[in-house]
Amino acid sequence: MTLNGQSVLEVTQREEELRSLAAKALLGFGKLDISQGIGKVMHPGQWNPRTVNEEEAQKLFQVFRRQGLLKATYPLMIAVRRIDILNGITLREEDISTLGPLDLKEGCEAYLIGGQHRRSAVAYYREWVQMEIKNLQEDAKTLVLRDQNQTARGNRLVPLLKSKPTPNTVEEVNQRVTAAKDTLLVLQTWDVKIYDLGGWR
Repeated sequence: MTLNGQSVLEVTQREEELRSLAAKALLGFGKLDISQGIGKVMHPGQWNPRTVNEEEAQKLFQVFRRQGLLKATYPLMIAVRRIDILNGITLREEDISTLGPLDLKEGCEAYLIGGQHRRSAVAYYREWVQMEIKNLQEDAKTLVLRDQNQTARGNRLVPLLKSKPTPNTVEEVNQRVTAAKDTLLVLQTWDVKIYDLGGWR
């Protein structure tokens, strides 16, 4: 059996060689600040020409919604020169949570070499959370008006009837807004595997 003119054995051997080269080029692990959009930090380069399939990115976004952000399972991969890393890197993947965001020299050459779909899925997730906050704030306004009307009439407060599950008190709304804003803070950084840019040339 052949794949693009190469035997399966040749393809497998080449795959192992590439894995070995990647392991040698790995500098460590860190967290990348993507709160302002990853394009402002780095951009896809010659090592990552794959275009984003929006359907795939949307599926990944739905996975994040159901299972959480899975940062450790879906890290981004970046390439940067060792000398351009100022702080925020560790050799132990399990220590990522103890780090601040990766600090790189201003204007340094850095590239995203894997993770376009994760990047897009995170952008969808951020937009969704922001919309949830906006909807909750509208719910809060409705609840305040309901409470005022019910109090004025001397009636017992009744739950809001909506097609989706919704908080029934302003306090519940505020709790969910706080949780959503905490999620936005979590979305500001993403786990990354950091490779030596010199090792990919």
